[in-house]
Amino acid sequence: MAQGHVPLLDEVLAVPTANRPTKELSPGMMIFDTTLGKPIWRSLAGGWVDATGSVV
Repeated sequence: MAQGHVPLLDEVLAVPTANRPTKELSPGMMIFDTTLGKPIWRSLAGGWVDATGSVV
């Protein structure tokens, strides 16, 4: 594996908003928020955003 690359996961974590992960997170990490019914990504600022860049 090339340095700086992260292996892709075979599965996506799907959790309700209240159970979003809080540890060992990297910017760009994606999860499926079952409360919102959509995928969201960890932002550089440390929060979560949807595909439009809106904080969720």
